[in-house]
Amino acid sequence: TGGTVVVLGSTGRNFAAGMSGGVAYVLDLSADLVNAELVDLGPLRPDEETTIKELLGSHVKWTESPVARRLIEDWEHARERFTLVLPRDYQRVLDVQATALAQGLEVDGVEVWNRIMEASRG
Repeated sequence: TGGTVVVLGSTGRNFAAGMSGGVAYVLDLSADLVNAELVDLGPLRPDEETTIKELLGSHVKWTESPVARRLIEDWEHARERFTLVLPRDYQRVLDVQATALAQGLEVDGVEVWNRIMEASRG
């Protein structure tokens, strides 16, 4: 669906099963609990750090979370503790959209949709 979630607590087994869109950023993820059939795991990408810090900041604002506050205060170390969980098909969609934008195409246009469908088959 294209959503974004930051998980600060533990996950159960089979995490990400059926995950088809969006991204998850998980603190201290135990990779052996992830259903890696549809997703890839990786480190944070530099452009994602701002998003996560903003989400953590909102969490602090609304909940006064001491965990989120400590993560923000010690971001240099905290960022290494996060794992990106990204569905492979969703990454293909993002790649096609980025290419379309670079070519000056309308991202929601029919041509881009056809490219997304082709990418999802291959």
